[in-house]
Amino acid sequence: MKAQNDNPKEKRLSSLFSIVDGRTAAPDREFLDMLREQSAAEFSVSSKTREKATILISIWRIITKSRVARFAAAAMIVVAVLVSFGPLGIVGGSGVVWADVAQLMESMQAMVHHQSRIVTCDGQKISHLSSENVITHFLPDVGYREDMYDQQGQLMLRIYSLHPQKTSITVIPILRQYKIEMLSEDQLRAFNMGFVKIVECIKSGEYKKLGHKVIKGTKTEGIEFTNLFLVIQTGYPLRFDELLFRMWVDVETSRPVTMEVEATASDKFFTIWTGGKPIHVKAVLDDIQWHAEIDPNVFRPDIPEDYTLMADESDSQDEDKAILGLKGFAEVTGGAYPNRLNMPSFLIDGGEAILRRLGDDAWTGSRREQAEALWRRVIRGKATCLFYGELLRQGKDAAYFGDTVGAEDTGDVLMRWKISDDKYRVVFGDLSTQDVSTEHLAELEGASSERKQ
Repeated sequence: MKAQNDNPKEKRLSSLFSIVDGRTAAPDREFLDMLREQSAAEFSVSSKTREKATILISIWRIITKSRVARFAAAAMIVVAVLVSFGPLGIVGGSGVVWADVAQLMESMQAMVHHQSRIVTCDGQKISHLSSENVITHFLPDVGYREDMYDQQGQLMLRIYSLHPQKTSITVIPILRQYKIEMLSEDQLRAFNMGFVKIVECIKSGEYKKLGHKVIKGTKTEGIEFTNLFLVIQTGYPLRFDELLFRMWVDVETSRPVTMEVEATASDKFFTIWTGGKPIHVKAVLDDIQWHAEIDPNVFRPDIPEDYTLMADESDSQDEDKAILGLKGFAEVTGGAYPNRLNMPSFLIDGGEAILRRLGDDAWTGSRREQAEALWRRVIRGKATCLFYGELLRQGKDAAYFGDTVGAEDTGDVLMRWKISDDKYRVVFGDLSTQDVSTEHLAELEGASSERKQ
């Protein structure tokens, strides 16, 4: 089941991105001209709050429906990763002993920092990709979380990267939506890239000494790198024309105080939004808390129940996959279904079931492969949630009773939805299905209710 898109502009955008992705034909020239004009207008839009909010929502809707635009969003994550885990092991220079910096950083167990990330085109800020207030948490072997706020302190975007589970969760409050994606090995390597590997990459190039600078009362020494392409081009299909990385280190403690990234890109995945014009990114990381004490619950996805799960192009919303999602979850939990048909329930309840089954060290011990296999079954629930959400959207009188019905309840109604004026499709506790009349459905649900009393 697929939601119909009645917006002609978004239909043409989807068509355009399919062409750009597949390179099977030339883009619609008329539409490209329109997109360039629209982008230029958006950069110079009136400062009225309502107009800005409307445009921002429109942009985010287009971004979240496009695989091409998601690559651009991924690039912002690349920049964040580069700033967070940049080259920390260069040996040499005067004042700071960079080998000491490397040794200190390699022992890092956790980090929290603030970041300012500004994306511009022709000197004008691209608001939906920029923020002067980004808070990042990183805990090795657990995950990465990024919170991006607007100038009023409202949350624009929250990204969870659950490393053992190879899962990314993006929450977009402005749309009241969220999306879930499995991370590739290359993406994981970008997040988990160890300091030793980065040192090896950087040692093969050159760096520039920047001398000394006082930052917030602290005397620092800086160096600048221009050869970070080796780090980022391995894991992502994005290209930067220029990329500078600067690091300023406290001369007394050897701890980095500030890290900076400046990048220019004319890659089509960026410039589709700017009429072909290159973009410039400047990210500054400061207020670094090294060896921070981070509660692992920080990485527990917090998604409001009224937020809608977003579908990707590869997601199919059909009954068979929906039932497979329920089956996979029951296999993990030993017969229980999620209390509610939303992805937070699948992820949280499924994750807890894996720990109960394999132990608290499931993701770090010898059973990690088993944990990953079980998690893949949990993730199948995405198809179930998308299918059920579409039934609700279409007004199919859908209902779900997983809080009281388990796999052993063969005759009880687990889920149902209307298929005609007088018939319903029913999924029972054992995941068998049947089409029944309205009257028969009432009898089945009544009997189920009596058995549970």
